[in-house]
Amino acid sequence: MAKSTSETKTKKATETNNSKSGTKTAKKTNSTQEAKPSLIAPNDKITITIPWSELKGPYDKALADLAKKMKIEGFRQGKVPLNIAEKQISLEKVAETMLQDILPKKYIEALQKAKKQPITAPEYHLISIKKGEDWVLEAHFAEAPSIDLKNYEKYIKAGKQAAKEFIKKHNQQAEQKNPPKVKKTNTSDKDQQQKSEQISKLSPDQEQEIYYQHILRELVVNIRPSIAELLLRRETQAEFENFKEQLASYNISVEKYLEQRQIDLEQLGNEIAGTVLNRLQIDFILAAIAKERQLKVDDQALKKALAEIKDDKLRDQIANHEQYLTSFKAQLLRRQTIETLVKD
Repeated sequence: MAKSTSETKTKKATETNNSKSGTKTAKKTNSTQEAKPSLIAPNDKITITIPWSELKGPYDKALADLAKKMKIEGFRQGKVPLNIAEKQISLEKVAETMLQDILPKKYIEALQKAKKQPITAPEYHLISIKKGEDWVLEAHFAEAPSIDLKNYEKYIKAGKQAAKEFIKKHNQQAEQKNPPKVKKTNTSDKDQQQKSEQISKLSPDQEQEIYYQHILRELVVNIRPSIAELLLRRETQAEFENFKEQLASYNISVEKYLEQRQIDLEQLGNEIAGTVLNRLQIDFILAAIAKERQLKVDDQALKKALAEIKDDKLRDQIANHEQYLTSFKAQLLRRQTIETLVKD
């Protein structure tokens, strides 16, 4: 089924910004790393060698399965001789079919041997595959960045001071620009304009949020953790898909949104990638601080947080699915860590 022009353009921009695998990936990754070498890290990789003695049986089976689906003039479907089918089917196609069952186990064995701890699913690259010889592949994946928390309390202090000054300045401006309230029977256009220009003093919740943002900014700017390209690419792709769904819920196409903002897909992709990069940096920094301070989400805190969810269906979904529950607990720990930093 052919893709629409809209989907094709979106896919093209996403591939450009998120660096799909292959030649394009290498070019995009290199240019990005040259621009921000300290923010985007290369992916980790391990080499997997599979002896032909282990491949011959799966190879023959995969070839036979593919041959059954072939249609060649002079032969009925499913009756094409294997020696003829083998000449028509690329080795890469056979490898794609047979390695689905073989690679996961080999990948885990290689990870254990190399003592690696990936946080993404792997991307496999065929290095050398020849019939009758051992096959060599590479598995590319992302690992969590190494976080140097040295002097991080200094950055927290600087963030608090910056937040305090910002709040003080804002509230002083609010007091200066907002005249004392006077009862008036008639309100002129000028009065309405002055009212709209008034600055409100910050509420406690707003002040708290400002403290959060300033502290997080200081941590990110000074610690500057590098994020693996594969993780950034996949998270950006997921964010892009979520963004498209949000637009669709308002009956707005991606093209219409771009037209309204007068930007193109590449610019949108860069914006999303920048937002995702910042979020990932914050997440890893806070996780490292939580570990250093031995912070945990206990059962009581988890139960209380779940009870605060008003949507019964959503609450049950989170509580009864391990994946959702793990993500929810991570969010709680993130919030708990930030609140701890503000209170220090």
